[in-house]
Amino acid sequence: MKYEYLRKTRKEKKISVKEILKALKNLKTESAYYKKENGYIPFTIDECEKISNLLGEPIEELFKTDGRNQWWKLN
Repeated sequence: MKYEYLRKTRKEKKISVKEILKALKNLKTESAYYKKENGYIPFTIDECEKISNLLGEPIEELFKTDGRNQWWKLN
């Protein structure tokens, strides 16, 4: 499940993956983040909250997939 709105919002706000990694602290590489953003590895609720705060967008919006709210399915 790709998080297109998350990617789009991150790019529109000019937030780099390195900035996200600093906020998350548990991810060490850009590759690890991209695996999550592309849906190969689920985000944790804690990660969702940190990304939401950094981007200034509600979790429910950032983690929609195919127009559906799926954030509650995350680990």
